[in-house]
Amino acid sequence: MQKEKLLMIPGSRPVHPRIRNSLSPPTVSHASPVLLEELKEALADLKKIVFCKKDEAFIVAGAGILAMEAAILNTVEK
Repeated sequence: MQKEKLLMIPGSRPVHPRIRNSLSPPTVSHASPVLLEELKEALADLKKIVFCKKDEAFIVAGAGILAMEAAILNTVEK
């Protein structure tokens, strides 16, 4: 295996084959039962990470600002 050179310049960077291979599988449809199972597993893992005992953890499909806005709107009273 030939050693890849490390380029320290702006622009495209070489990507390790392990990373490239992990990104190469086809994407899963948002309507697929496979995605539902993966989201259930991810939510269970998230609850372990943030020490939730009840359904207090949420996975927000969007930018970080979307999650922050949802959190603020649900805690501020009118």
